[in-house]
Amino acid sequence: MYFYLLLSLIMPKSLRHIKILSYLFFAFVYSYGGQAQSISGKPDRLAQEVKSWISTSKFKDAPKIGDQFTSLWGSKLLSQQQTAEIQEIVILMPKNGFRTPNLAYFFIRNVVQIPNDSPLFSDFIIVWKRLLVQKDAKTAMVLAEQLDSWFYTKQLIQTGNLAISIQGNLRILWPTIKTKLADTLQVTTQSDGWDTESTLSDAPMADFYDEQTSWFSPSKASDGPRFTWEKPEVRFKIGKDSLRFESKEFSWLLKDKFGNGCRCGFGWEHLGNSKFQANIK
Repeated sequence: MYFYLLLSLIMPKSLRHIKILSYLFFAFVYSYGGQAQSISGKPDRLAQEVKSWISTSKFKDAPKIGDQFTSLWGSKLLSQQQTAEIQEIVILMPKNGFRTPNLAYFFIRNVVQIPNDSPLFSDFIIVWKRLLVQKDAKTAMVLAEQLDSWFYTKQLIQTGNLAISIQGNLRILWPTIKTKLADTLQVTTQSDGWDTESTLSDAPMADFYDEQTSWFSPSKASDGPRFTWEKPEVRFKIGKDSLRFESKEFSWLLKDKFGNGCRCGFGWEHLGNSKFQANIK
């Protein structure tokens, strides 16, 4: 920085545009590089380096979260494998595009608040490492914010004017997406009626729901993580209107903002053919 200030003093006025461009370029590189804390990778310094990194975020409680992480890191609560995985993640985050202090803050916040002996903690670490490999910081932020919101309020965020609250045991999964969906607009050869005779009793019975058809599902489900609850209680609320139901399973696709419930019912009656889905645009 001081080099460019000195350069601006001795440079002729005729080259002022070069001076300005050089200064702006240096300022951009400096600000961009300053977004991520330098992580040395040394276990005895990692907690303090992480605290310094997240303390530059916009969240006022970041130093407190940093202290909680320091306590967790210095305790014997984390297993040797968990310690190694967290250290690996923190070192890779700046290198793989997870540079912003806000993203680091949410990652550390979830690490300290989720019980490390729970399946949810393992799910979070596994999925985060996979997002790191794909350098998908955008989905990582959605995951971290949604997880933090549900952990405290049991409610999903970014669902427009529809509030979705879910009680149950949460898992974070990344299932394999089937890329080929059945064609629901298949053209079939129809009889012209001259050679065959069909009575009303021979006609196929119509049904409200066909489990084999794919038009109840998103035409293109994105490959990515999803929240899944087993036997949850789900509440939908819009204004003063609300609906509560229980289901065998409910999943929320983070990239698509798409909810998928299986064997859902409310009150003493069940919905349709034991299926329910909600799509939030």
